[in-house]
Amino acid sequence: MLNNLLAILIFGSTILLGILLIINPLKVNKKANIWFGTLFLLWSTFWFEEILFMVNNEAIITGPILILKSVQYLSPLIFYLCVEYYTNPDYKIWNKTALYLVFPFIALVLAEYTLANHLKVIKVTFLLIYCFICILLSLLLLKRHKRHIRKFASNTAGINLNWLEFIIWFVLFLIVIVGIYNLTYFDAPLNVYMNVFIYIIIILTAYYSLKQKEIYPLDASERTDVLSVVYEEEHGIVQNKLIPDERLDELKSQLNDLISKEELFLDSDLSLGKLARYMNISPHHLSYVINNGFNLNFYSYINTFRVEKAKNLLVNRELDRYSLIGIAYESGFNSKTSFNTMFKKLTGQTPSQFKKTRSG
Repeated sequence: MLNNLLAILIFGSTILLGILLIINPLKVNKKANIWFGTLFLLWSTFWFEEILFMVNNEAIITGPILILKSVQYLSPLIFYLCVEYYTNPDYKIWNKTALYLVFPFIALVLAEYTLANHLKVIKVTFLLIYCFICILLSLLLLKRHKRHIRKFASNTAGINLNWLEFIIWFVLFLIVIVGIYNLTYFDAPLNVYMNVFIYIIIILTAYYSLKQKEIYPLDASERTDVLSVVYEEEHGIVQNKLIPDERLDELKSQLNDLISKEELFLDSDLSLGKLARYMNISPHHLSYVINNGFNLNFYSYINTFRVEKAKNLLVNRELDRYSLIGIAYESGFNSKTSFNTMFKKLTGQTPSQFKKTRSG
């Protein structure tokens, strides 16, 4: 009885989350949320299948189950597409993805035309490999994404998609458990413990996915510039000299003066596009100035100023009442983790160690 209630609860939750993601109340990451919502609607069919078995009416079950099983094999591929669109909103779906359709097609053939148990083992093994490939590709995309966002964002805590990486590891664990379970108990519904684990994953995913803010700029031209910068640096494309050396020196001086005097680095949401507007140049040209003039990416360049600000605050004994997280926020950081990491990278000490060794 409890397992039946859990199946119904999971079915309703995945339907609701799928609809909310597609509706997208915050109007952010539109393509990614559409695919993510589609994924959850597709996942809901697995528990709809269990609900049909609860009815135990062969006349009702036979037709719908065959249709459901035909589309369920697209789940790993759609999961991969979700990650693609989170990490690149301008991704062209037919660039590579069409090649991956061969996997769900083979899975469908194996599923519907293999009846012997030893062939079912082959089917489950193939499905596991198919899922592992999609998960591995997704993890590689997220790893690359963490490098990319440092080229246009000064704070990455809200856009690094760490939550999605954690969800992927949860899903990987689940796939292994379910795969072993299916190899042991063919066609048996999931037990209570697995359904509880799945429901926890759904709740966590709902919490983080629905509060995920926009990752790339909403403005189309600015987003194109940012993605162009990311693409060129990722693929090692050598730029022609966009700016003459004399002009480059002028812009370097102007940029340093602007950030130092106006303390623009205190804006925790400062981005490449926003700073480019202050400088009255394109994001692409600003990236060129920072990369070639200072040999730094945007993230490192801005956070160098923040660390200097934090050092000044830490040596000021009048500010001893401030906690380290308070110092971090006052310096323009938006998370303690990024503050500690960047501070130690530039000074060789943690903020607390630096505070203890101050003179006077």
